[in-house]
Amino acid sequence: MRHAGTRRHRYPDHLGDLLKDARHLVTRRYLRQLYPDPMTGQALVPLIAPQGGIWGVASASKERPIRAALPRGVVTIEHQANTYSDWRFTYLGGQ
Repeated sequence: MRHAGTRRHRYPDHLGDLLKDARHLVTRRYLRQLYPDPMTGQALVPLIAPQGGIWGVASASKERPIRAALPRGVVTIEHQANTYSDWRFTYLGGQ
């Protein structure tokens, strides 16, 4: 996110900031609602960027992910995670 009148982008301080961003001439809404963690039904865990602000979310679930049978040699993030809380959903900055 960017403050009005500056060129510096920054992440939101709270997930609720994504519901209504009134810093622009036209209010921007990045999310319609804050969705719960699908694994726990509770709030998602915010991930803090090194420069500050929230840049992603994670689950709080310590359950083991369901693993699909894949051909030998195929490795995915799901196969590297021991729990759902190991999964990280972050903003990659337009990549």
